[in-house]
Amino acid sequence: MVIGGSYLYGELAYEWIPHDEGLLGQSAHRVLNGELPHHDFQDAYTGGLSYLHAVSMSAFGVSLYSIRLVLFITALLTIPAWYLIAACFLTPIAAAATSLVCLVWSFPNYLAALPTWYTLALASWTLFALLKYGDSLSWKWLAIAGLLCGISICIKIVGLYPLAATMLCIIYRQLNYQSGQESTAVEASKSTKLLVAAIGLTLVGLVALLIKHHLGINECLIFFLPVAITSILLIHEEGTAAVDLRVFTARCVKPLLITLGCTAVPILMFLTPYLTHSAVEDLIHGVLILPLQRLGHAEMALPPVIYILPCVLSLFCFYKSNRNSKLDDRLLAAGLVIVGSLLFLIAYFIFPGTDFANNVYIWTFHSIRMIVPALCGLLAFQVIKHGKTSNQRYILFVGCSMTSLISLVQYPYSFGIYFCYTAPIVLLTANVLLHTDPGVTSRPRPNKTWWATQTLLLMFGVIWLNTSHIRGFGVQHIPTPLARYTQSHEIPRLGLAVHPTDIAEYKFVKTLISSLTTDNDSILAFPDCPEVYFLSEKNNPTAVMYDFFATAGMTVDETEDYYIGLLDKHQPAVVVVNRIPEFSSRVPELIPRILSSRYSKSASSPGLQPKFTVYFHDSGF
Repeated sequence: MVIGGSYLYGELAYEWIPHDEGLLGQSAHRVLNGELPHHDFQDAYTGGLSYLHAVSMSAFGVSLYSIRLVLFITALLTIPAWYLIAACFLTPIAAAATSLVCLVWSFPNYLAALPTWYTLALASWTLFALLKYGDSLSWKWLAIAGLLCGISICIKIVGLYPLAATMLCIIYRQLNYQSGQESTAVEASKSTKLLVAAIGLTLVGLVALLIKHHLGINECLIFFLPVAITSILLIHEEGTAAVDLRVFTARCVKPLLITLGCTAVPILMFLTPYLTHSAVEDLIHGVLILPLQRLGHAEMALPPVIYILPCVLSLFCFYKSNRNSKLDDRLLAAGLVIVGSLLFLIAYFIFPGTDFANNVYIWTFHSIRMIVPALCGLLAFQVIKHGKTSNQRYILFVGCSMTSLISLVQYPYSFGIYFCYTAPIVLLTANVLLHTDPGVTSRPRPNKTWWATQTLLLMFGVIWLNTSHIRGFGVQHIPTPLARYTQSHEIPRLGLAVHPTDIAEYKFVKTLISSLTTDNDSILAFPDCPEVYFLSEKNNPTAVMYDFFATAGMTVDETEDYYIGLLDKHQPAVVVVNRIPEFSSRVPELIPRILSSRYSKSASSPGLQPKFTVYFHDSGF
């Protein structure tokens, strides 16, 4: 924790994506002012994160740095989870090494306090709880897993994925647990077989419904296939156990109820203000209905399927090296270290910025990123081909189910950083392959190939991933020396060191707004620039954060009427138009003409490609 915390803290105040930070900052500040997410404004997530960040702002001050402190604490508390999970399969030193690899492949790559980081943190502890449950069958671990999943759902709806994995693991363990009391008659297990098959097919069907809007070979391979493998393992285990339906049902009821009951506790607490304000319908619309609009606006395709080939080869070598002679292991490890190190170091230090360096970066990153279906397939092979003990099969299933389901957080916006929200779970699951029989008291010592792999993963993470600008993450390596970033005391709510170009843009906008408005004057900023309100210390008079939530499905004429309606309703003293929105479409051409006729002056932010145009009245400006 000390090493990881020190490494992470050094990068805490650097780099941002303005609209991400603005969304988080404005949402938290509105909660701090007594507004209710989804009722008074459109929270992009479930809403729990806005409350958490509001508490942070209340304690540490209203700034973007304050909310990052919560993420820093969360990251520190997640490192022990990774260590404890890895320690189930590895020696203490190897487990510590794995924890560091998990760290450099996750939080340091983008330290904005976005909700999916909390999904990762809570899923990591949930994974540990599920492993402990497999050992003891103690209900307290299910209670912990349920509470963690409930908190995760309150932060972002994708918390349903680790909850689904938890439910599957409970069902699998009850099939898998041999008490000596179950009937082995084929007739007795037919009903159980049908029930388990229905559960597996339902899971596969739900995933198919989720990804149907962007259903291609990549999506089927990365998202659908791993979940299908998980379902196959569940059905296969029923065939192995042949449990009577009544016995199986009796076993499942209590653990499932405990888990779901504990999941409901934080959700019911979160629901309380909505019940008080009769705003449950607003919450349901904001959490379940409104996000569907993101499928057409906030989306990004997966990389080409060809990147899966190197990861399949790597997994095969890893698997074979654990079954072959020490000589083979030494040769393979030496080859990996020499070739990998030379490739990384030469590309990074001798040929930086070249196509060669960029190809090394892209192929390495995406080869690891595309590993999930191959990893789940190898886990299934271990279960079905080699049988294993009941405890070993459960461990393998836990890794497969959590990895396959948590990977869905990459859909539909499959930008490279989204893999980092799942990478530690994937890396930890790969170590499940080293699990030995529970009767063996000592942890296996990883072979030299394992150490070579961890070394290369750590090296790549530190010198390539952690130094890459977030805008090019996984697409192009854009080095970002921290010395390039600066802080501005003239924008108090920023609290971060960002690129001087960003400082100039937002200092210009804030200064202009401050000089042209009083405390009672309103402003409008659109589309997709919530950071303008937050950094300028002006309230957003609308409920909208990203404009596509309001304009989705509108024609050009309807979109024009929408913006004109905002101008007529709020009569803003200043209007800021974002000329380069990331998700919403640019404002129709009519709107700048209308603004020019209504306001006497306009000014554009500095830079070769100005991001903002500000419209205002001021004869003496």
